[in-house]
Amino acid sequence: MKKFMRKIFCFFVIGAMVFASCGKKTSEKEEKKASDLKTVSVKLNEDAPLYMLGNMTVSGFSINDTTNGIKAKVLMPIKKAKDTTYSIKPMSLEAEKVFKESIAQLKEIGKKNEPHNLLIRTVFVTHYNGFLSALFEKEVICAETTTKDSTFFAVTYDIKKNTPLKITQVLNIDEKSFEKVISNFTNLEPKMSFSEFESSVFALGKDSLYIYPLRDGKQQQISAPLQSLEHYFINGSKE
Repeated sequence: MKKFMRKIFCFFVIGAMVFASCGKKTSEKEEKKASDLKTVSVKLNEDAPLYMLGNMTVSGFSINDTTNGIKAKVLMPIKKAKDTTYSIKPMSLEAEKVFKESIAQLKEIGKKNEPHNLLIRTVFVTHYNGFLSALFEKEVICAETTTKDSTFFAVTYDIKKNTPLKITQVLNIDEKSFEKVISNFTNLEPKMSFSEFESSVFALGKDSLYIYPLRDGKQQQISAPLQSLEHYFINGSKE
């Protein structure tokens, strides 16, 4: 089954690459770069992203594993054209990791009379200050329950290096400067600590930095305007 899941994910990634090869070429590189990295709103259905880069769309796959009683659906960003100025590989790898971990956890619970349901979907993809950032949502409904467990995961990386980064590699914030920065975030009681700031899931949205600290086993969402953090960005300049 593990090899089968791997083949499905590889097939999806390869399929995305083939689909991307059908894109048109533009004559002006600078115009193309601006178009590739422009954030646009997306309206498809309730599982659609809020917004993505202009040269992106969503594709995915579904599985019905009757042996283990698992139904799963994965909706991932893909590029419309292969000759773009950025890579989506870090996004695909992060989603694949969470997908495999989730399937393993559902197998541990075991097959029930009704199937377990797993959904992994793209919430948004943005470009800001030389970084690409993608936020995903994982929804799990265990068999024979109506309770939906929803959590967020994300990946942010330098557009030139394609290596996932920690928040302190994106923002030049240490424990001392954090005391000033925390006032920019929406209220969370008790206030977020620096250790939570360092270790929590985070993503750069269109206008805000979103952080998901874990409290009592549940994710909380807090945010701060990107403009208020502009001074702390480590890499490049806003495009």
